[in-house]
Amino acid sequence: MIRHTSTVRSSLMLARAEEIYPNLVTKDDKGYLSLNYIEFVPLLVKALQEQNEKIKLLEIAIEKLKH
Repeated sequence: MIRHTSTVRSSLMLARAEEIYPNLVTKDDKGYLSLNYIEFVPLLVKALQEQNEKIKLLEIAIEKLKH
């Protein structure tokens, strides 16, 4: 059961990734999707950097509101 649920989640995530980054997702002859992780990782790193910058700005705004 856990394996099946995990497979369904992975399939849904890959289908969503295919909508956003179609060039990073391929489909084999059986219809299984796979993700090019080597090209996907830099996108994740950039997203994390952007989130960290937003967090820093929010922390600064919170500190200003406290004073």
